[in-house]
Amino acid sequence: MSRLGVICLCATFFLAATGCNLPLSEPNGWVAEAYLPDAASVAFDLEPVQLVNGSLQLKATYASQGKTAHFSIELGPAKASGSGGTRDSPINTGEGRFVAEAESDASILLADLQKALEARASPQRVPRATSLPFTFAAIGDNLSQASGGGLATSRVATGRR
Repeated sequence: MSRLGVICLCATFFLAATGCNLPLSEPNGWVAEAYLPDAASVAFDLEPVQLVNGSLQLKATYASQGKTAHFSIELGPAKASGSGGTRDSPINTGEGRFVAEAESDASILLADLQKALEARASPQRVPRATSLPFTFAAIGDNLSQASGGGLATSRVATGRR
């Protein structure tokens, strides 16, 4: 898979994750919100596993057509990027990784990602990786998926008023 393909895949996973139902009602007062499906997204379920020293580990599940993909997403602490953003909408970056789980069948997830990304071909004979590192950007707080695409400011998304 090309570097651009990996970057697009990581971006899609991260964007899909931010728009998915994230059932965190405990430590930070987050609440789940409805996912608004569109053709350019692939939604999957997320469960928080642990939050330690600013690092978040999530368990992800994607089920379709009788196949289920299981993987973990580990997000390290986000730090101010030093460029872009303002005091009201800071941009923070961090390191993360996708971690494969045994007994997982990601074939349908990859096929659905290929459709969502409008990829012309799927890489052939790619060895299975145990993890895939990525860099993420947190572009703000209190954001929700907007109808018609993009993000909208929402205090309801955080459970705070």
